[in-house]
Amino acid sequence: MAQDVTFTSVNPTTDVLTISNPGSSMVNLTNYQLCLGPGTYVQIGSLTPISGSIMLAPGADVELSYSGMETAADGLSLFSNSNFGSSNAADLISYVQWGAANQARVSQAVTAGRWDNANNFVSGNAPYTTTTGGSAASWSTSCVADGGVLTGGPFSFTTGDGIADNIPEGAITVANSQGENFAWVVTDAAGYILGLPPTFSAVDFDGAGAGNCLVWYLAWDGEITGAEPGKNANDIEGCFDLSNSILVERNNASGCDANGGDLFGGPFSFTTGDGIADNIPEGAITVANSQGENFAWVVTDAAGYILGLPPTFSAVDFDGAGEGVCLVWYLAWEGTITGLEVDLNANDIQGCFDLSNPITVNRLTGVDCSSLSTDDFSAEFDFALYPNPTKNSLTMKYKGNQSLDLDIQVFDMLGKQIMSKTLSTRGEMTLDFSDLNIGTYFLNILDKDSGFSTTKRVVRN
Repeated sequence: MAQDVTFTSVNPTTDVLTISNPGSSMVNLTNYQLCLGPGTYVQIGSLTPISGSIMLAPGADVELSYSGMETAADGLSLFSNSNFGSSNAADLISYVQWGAANQARVSQAVTAGRWDNANNFVSGNAPYTTTTGGSAASWSTSCVADGGVLTGGPFSFTTGDGIADNIPEGAITVANSQGENFAWVVTDAAGYILGLPPTFSAVDFDGAGAGNCLVWYLAWDGEITGAEPGKNANDIEGCFDLSNSILVERNNASGCDANGGDLFGGPFSFTTGDGIADNIPEGAITVANSQGENFAWVVTDAAGYILGLPPTFSAVDFDGAGEGVCLVWYLAWEGTITGLEVDLNANDIQGCFDLSNPITVNRLTGVDCSSLSTDDFSAEFDFALYPNPTKNSLTMKYKGNQSLDLDIQVFDMLGKQIMSKTLSTRGEMTLDFSDLNIGTYFLNILDKDSGFSTTKRVVRN
């Protein structure tokens, strides 16, 4: 009879599991089999351990990577051989099921004495851990974050008519959420994060164009990564849980459903004229929420004149362009449009089309460092913003020593420009945020003389 070894940790989110040897003799796991169900199995000897050894010493653990475990609900068996139809305790060594009852092979596991009842399963969020196994009660979840259940909606708005499209306060309710931290998350239909507003009612969908959004509630414990605009909610990692989603339908008032979407990335800065190719790296700009029959990348100067229509942003080499500022856009259109030509202004495009928000590319000429003074080095193009979050006014403090001629643009989290200022100043300057809705905003600050720009995140509460 095979000596008992057992699962002690299973994480279907990361496809990692741990097998432990509580016995007094070494166990060779080479021919042991992991099985998720009929036709889905793998011999442990074919796997490379993450840690430990498949020559499992007494009291030792081996950590393995095994893909295919379903996060929502599944059952995992450990066999000492290939007798997958067996209910013998010598063949079926360990079993665990999570998320739902009556997973594949649970009846065999119950008969073999490796699980207590087919209707019992481990609930909560992975990873799941145990010291003894054998029943759902012996397993625990190290992560108890729960995004809860959202009730409300779906909501439908006519966008682009200049009338604010906010979900009414109280129109979405949250029940049974649990965690140390919480946040509202707005994604597109594919799950790409568009924003993390302080509350769902703070979002004005009017300038977002046609398409669908999803509103979620996020709960987490400790530190998580990936919860930021431009990334997909599926890529969040850590102890977290998302609620069910609430649909927001956006219908265009003009009857044109083209949507350039939301660009994330940059700004980018290059030293031009040095003979070194200056390309935006592939994948450094991401597109979310775009919609249309046709799409194109568009590169313009700061005034909107079209410099090129490349097949992708990464195909553009800015090295020979000289000093100045370029803007990278994503264009969506339906049917036939006019004005999409090099040397024409993007403002003159006509037809059913929509441009995304722009990504700034700063082109700087090479400078001999020996000619720079101490003041030049201290004139770093950076700003301190306070208070942030702010209720009314926001103070911008320039960290350098030079006078500046600035263009300041304020965008909401969906890429709609809601404020534009021109300031000639040095040191501190103030912006009035008192008329803005509660939410997250992005400041694009451009020095018209040098071409330097920077983007800052501001929260209005």
